[in-house]
Amino acid sequence: MKAVAFVPVRLTSSRLPEKHLKFIGDRTLLSWVIKRLKACKELDEIVICVPDEPESEKLKDVCEKEGVNLYIYKGNVNDVVGRLTEASRHYDADICVLASGDCPLLSSETIDRLINFLKENPEYHRAVISGKNGKRPIHEGIEVARREVWELADRFSDTPELREHQFPVINVYPEKFSHLKVGEIEDKDIFYSLNHRISVDTPSDLEFMNKVYEELKRRKKEFNLENVIELLKENPELRKVNFHVCRKGLKDRSFKVLFFVSAVSNFGFGNLVRSLEVGTRLVDEGVGVRFAVLDETAKELCERKHFKAFVVRSYEEIIEKMIENGVDSMPGGGAEIFDEKVREYICKGKVSSENWLKIHQIWHSKGKKSNATMLFGHIEKREHRIDHILRLRELQDKTGGFNCFIPLVYQKQNNYLNVKEFPTGQEILKTFAISRILLDNIPHLKAYWVTSTINLALIAQNYGANDLDGTIQKESINSAAGANSANGMKLEEFIYLIKDSGFIPVERDSLYNELKEW
Repeated sequence: MKAVAFVPVRLTSSRLPEKHLKFIGDRTLLSWVIKRLKACKELDEIVICVPDEPESEKLKDVCEKEGVNLYIYKGNVNDVVGRLTEASRHYDADICVLASGDCPLLSSETIDRLINFLKENPEYHRAVISGKNGKRPIHEGIEVARREVWELADRFSDTPELREHQFPVINVYPEKFSHLKVGEIEDKDIFYSLNHRISVDTPSDLEFMNKVYEELKRRKKEFNLENVIELLKENPELRKVNFHVCRKGLKDRSFKVLFFVSAVSNFGFGNLVRSLEVGTRLVDEGVGVRFAVLDETAKELCERKHFKAFVVRSYEEIIEKMIENGVDSMPGGGAEIFDEKVREYICKGKVSSENWLKIHQIWHSKGKKSNATMLFGHIEKREHRIDHILRLRELQDKTGGFNCFIPLVYQKQNNYLNVKEFPTGQEILKTFAISRILLDNIPHLKAYWVTSTINLALIAQNYGANDLDGTIQKESINSAAGANSANGMKLEEFIYLIKDSGFIPVERDSLYNELKEW
């Protein structure tokens, strides 16, 4: 009876690219996984299963040096179920061991016990580690079953989310597998004594593993699961390194963020360092993050923090990278006021008015939509606002790419402009009304309640606006300058205020597709 371990690996992970080639101590993550599997006495073969994409080429030499098989799946790169099932047929496996390529702390002894159970009990189809006294074992990424279970799961996995993960259909639709016998095996007590993530999905996870490795090395102990558990009991502070990392669920949407940071060696990397901190937090929350930067030094800083980064030389190249990385809409921030003299004074160093419009024109030429803003109520005059609006109107006549115009009311506290006269509510409403009249070619006008207050924003809906923005969880930019928006607004209150003002609240996405009427 042939038992084969199949290790799904993909080097294009959005949260930690090429994580399987990252080092934990003296060897890579993938090398640790292979080491654990080679220690299994019941296994006949080890197969690394990868999608057919250019990055997978890097694993050919790795697998050859490690003495394991490499299976390249020619189907959909996101089809994990198909990849594993086809590999199990190709290697004619009787017993299939799913061993996560993300977990360097697999227990060889536990895997052997599960395989042995199926070998000795031919009437059983799956072997799993049971719970004990209401506790689940710490193990991650181990599934042992006969090949017919995988083939059945392949047949029943009929949605993208069921195929993009490692056989979740077995737990999602247990009734489809109820005729198959499942053997439960109780594991060692130590494996039930602690609950902590032991897989590597993010830079925080990698940092955790390396800290644990170094501490065990200092104590002259082997880096294995039992020793890690004992260490975490003795030193619970280590758990804080990645305890906060979000574990993505089956139906969680995958979000991707591309940071373009205009940091170069000549002017310092303060804004890049801050962006990297934000990026790390986003990754821990389940978001995939990439960086586009302007020189090799900035790229190296990103890669040191385990982010995928690339150097771009032109606006066209940046936009191509944005589209390539899944960006489908562009916000309109940074427009401020287009008048060059005013702009030079209020935001020196930002992209010029000409280049702001050029960037959006290129974006629109790719068939993409964007928004546009205007910051008013500071040192600009009325003619500057009109000039700003007319420049947008001119570009919109050429491209038709603007979805929404957003006049932003300047917040006067805690900033260097020291504005004395703030626009009246009447002046703000006139600005909205004139914007609506002049920009009859831009479909939407947003009264951003954060800058104009919710009451004035609701009134603005009678002065040409048709959007308020959203509830917002936490707002820090305008609230730091005096806006009453730091904690956002509860959904129920938001909906009530809209209805009470005589309007119909409609939830939308960033491209103004209507999702739900409340």
